[in-house]
Amino acid sequence: MHFFNEAMATEYKEPKTRFELYMGRAKLNLLIAQFGKCKEDALEALKFKDTDEQMWLILSRSRYFVEKWQEGMKYTEQGLAKCPGSPKLLHMKGLYVEALAYEKQCIQDVATLQAQKEDGKMKIYRNLRSKKVKLGKKVHHLPESVELQ
Repeated sequence: MHFFNEAMATEYKEPKTRFELYMGRAKLNLLIAQFGKCKEDALEALKFKDTDEQMWLILSRSRYFVEKWQEGMKYTEQGLAKCPGSPKLLHMKGLYVEALAYEKQCIQDVATLQAQKEDGKMKIYRNLRSKKVKLGKKVHHLPESVELQ
């Protein structure tokens, strides 16, 4: 990382060199799990050369690892617009479709569980009310010395 930062500090003017530096740093950030920095470097690299399939793949993967499905799908679609028919980007798109479907299923399952929980509470409440149990009233304990008649 140190060498990439030093190279960036030298202010190379040549676009190809800048692209290579950003791409190398993005790959390194992906390897060390710095996904936010990876995204920033990938976007900077794409400003120099937006037809590079590998750069779009790095950007897409950086979003996949942080489970930002919508954003990752957006970048994958943009990459496919620039590099149509790319098998790696098509594979990433398939992964995003699966992840989005799974997320929707999880949301539905949670909603179902919450509804069942509420139904269970209502069943208990109705059962208690049918037995004339008053809910929400404070129970006063009588001293043991007082006998009930």
